[in-house]
Amino acid sequence: MKWTTLVLIFTILLTPQLCLAKRSAKTIFADQSKLNRKWSRLFRRSDRNLKYLFNLLSDSSTGRKLLKKAKIRARAMGKTLLEVVIPGSGSLTDSTLYRRFSASNPEQVIFESNSLVYINSDLPVIDAVLDLSHELTHFVYRKAFNPYKDSFNVKEFITATIEGSGGEVDAFLNECRVLKELFRKSNSSRYHCHLIKDHDGDLSRRLAKFHFYKVGQGHHYLTENLHKKGHEIQYLSDENPVFISSTYGDSYPMAAYKEYITVKEKACKNEGRRVSYIKQASGRSPAYVKKSYQKIINSYESRCL
Repeated sequence: MKWTTLVLIFTILLTPQLCLAKRSAKTIFADQSKLNRKWSRLFRRSDRNLKYLFNLLSDSSTGRKLLKKAKIRARAMGKTLLEVVIPGSGSLTDSTLYRRFSASNPEQVIFESNSLVYINSDLPVIDAVLDLSHELTHFVYRKAFNPYKDSFNVKEFITATIEGSGGEVDAFLNECRVLKELFRKSNSSRYHCHLIKDHDGDLSRRLAKFHFYKVGQGHHYLTENLHKKGHEIQYLSDENPVFISSTYGDSYPMAAYKEYITVKEKACKNEGRRVSYIKQASGRSPAYVKKSYQKIINSYESRCL
């Protein structure tokens, strides 16, 4: 049986085990001279540079939990952390959804997913460790979504991206926890962590949500387009954003909206190919099969046309 594979990319153990045991805080200060050096150039071998970041992150209680869960997630994918986390031109978590179906039986669909974590190779060690904690939060906790389902909509995509499990709020909270646990003497205002502290000095999820929903000048455009689709997000603010998505160079609500449009267009293009096979097959299929085919066609047309 010949299978057609359609790929959709979202801008989300054979090698030796990594040493994730807790080390004393003295180790950090002993290596303090490295904190402002590019992490990807500490050693000649790329895997040694990555292990250095992993070991440094493991000195944080938050980091140890993330690394433990990330190892489990990577193992479920048949990989190690050294295969999942790689240097890149920017820091991000890429999630890829693979969808396969047979041209002779387009009703049967198989889904597979995969994720890779990229850490900006130009960052100094301290920033790379914080980015690692941020991206591992996405990798471990962010729930997969399926853009081919009728329930896939822009409001849920934006809110899940920002405040859902493993979303931007969770990732930033973990980033600030790691900053506090590893680099107490660092200037936290440089990383905006001071903005999400409450009156008692504790990190506040509520304050983090408040800042991540700031849209700025694009507020009217976004709310208007959401309204056209029958959606409203009450936390959206027209205040100038503090946090900017590096992928789109825009506020996170606007970046999530743009990502939704991109993902939906790709999914509709892929689904259009499957529907074309279905229409060809429906002419030579029994009536009861045609009914299920028509359901798929109707779903595609309501979502994409």
